[in-house]
Order: sequence, then C-alpha cells, then structure tokens
Amino acid sequence: MKDIRQTMYEEAVQLLMANGFKETTAREKLNYALPGEIVSHARPIELAISADGKEVGVVVDRHFRACQDPGCHGVRMRIHWADGDTSYPCSSKLDFPTPFLCKVS
Repeated sequence: MKDIRQTMYEEAVQLLMANGFKETTAREKLNYALPGEIVSHARPIELAISADGKEVGVVVDRHFRACQDPGCHGVRMRIHWADGDTSYPCSSKLDFPTPFLCKVS
C-alpha cells in the first residue's frame, strides 16, 4: 500500500503539470517548497502559484491571521516558496481554481 504522503505528493505534481509545469520542474520546485512539517503530516498538500506562473509554493498555514486591511474579511496565509521566501498574502487577493491550488493575482 502506498504511503498517503507519497500519494498526495504525486497528486500535487499532477496538479502542477495540469497548470503548465513540466514534470521535472514541478517535482524540483515542489521538493524545494515543501517544508518538513508538511511532509510529516498526512494532510492534503495545498499549492500556490505566483502571479507570473513561474514559482511554486506550499500553503503552510491557511488561517495564519486575520487581514489587517480596513474592511477586508480575508485571512493571511503563510506560503513557503521554492526559492526559499515566505509570504503572507491575503486570501481575498488569491484565485482558487481548485480546492488545493491558489494563484496569486
């Protein structure tokens, strides 16, 4: 029987490929973006794609904190990017084409 984390990893690779990444690029970026705490937990891997569509990130915390912008009802999400950066975009400024993929707008 396949490990659930391996199954989720493979599904994440397929999702990236469906969004225009080559398989080797998808695996490379996903391996860089996955922090240890994601790998060790059996939960779906939520992916983020940058506005230019070239960078891949992993959503580490979907409800990191409430957005501080006046009148905004979104939440800040913590995203680890493959290039090593971490960002905290507001959920109201993201597109969600699938339940486990968001795109920065």
